Amino acid sequence: MPEEMSDAYLEIKPSSGRHFSYPLEQEMIRVGRDPSCDIVIEDPLLSKVHARLQWKNEGWVLVDEGSRNGTFVGGKRAS
Repeated sequence: MPEEMSDAYLEIKPSSGRHFSYPLEQEMIRVGRDPSCDIVIEDPLLSKVHARLQWKNEGWVLVDEGSRNGTFVGGKRAS
């Protein structure tokens, strides 16, 4: 794992109001409700496979996986 990845965390604030923080310890991480995801969050607004984070060129890229409700970062819709 590149050293730059070692201190990265994903902060999630789903509609349930609970706050989640996950260390990013892999170069590709899938987020959603499905048990096959790397980060599983039970929230009715999350799709089964909602989004993925991918380490590319020394930075994280967030990709919405066609979720029904969209993926937002800082109030802005991610692509």
